[in-house]
Amino acid sequence: MARITIEDCRTHVPNDFELVLLAAQRARELNAGTPPVAEAGPKEKTTVVALREVASGRLDIDRLRNELIASLQTAAPDEPEPAPEPEDAAAARNMLEAAARNAEAADRDSEPDELSDGTEVTPEVA
Repeated sequence: MARITIEDCRTHVPNDFELVLLAAQRARELNAGTPPVAEAGPKEKTTVVALREVASGRLDIDRLRNELIASLQTAAPDEPEPAPEPEDAAAARNMLEAAARNAEAADRDSEPDELSDGTEVTPEVA
């Protein structure tokens, strides 16, 4: 089989960086078991097959581009994260303030440990 060149692929994907990303995505699909749409020799690597598919024009570039974008997204675009409700924020603030007051009270109430003869015990720092 003839060697594939970037020039063969540029008619379908003019941007070299996008070509690299799309070919890598297609190679991942081929590694996952998707059958190739272009001729593939038994010893050809999936990256070569992916580039050959792009150059042949038989590959749906828009579908591949959308799958690449979806694979890189960390959050669904149509599901915005809900903003916290004002009462939820107030309740959380009240809980934090109460916890801080309890911690201060516990610090005030805790006196240094004393032995029965009145000798103060201090913890050793290791």
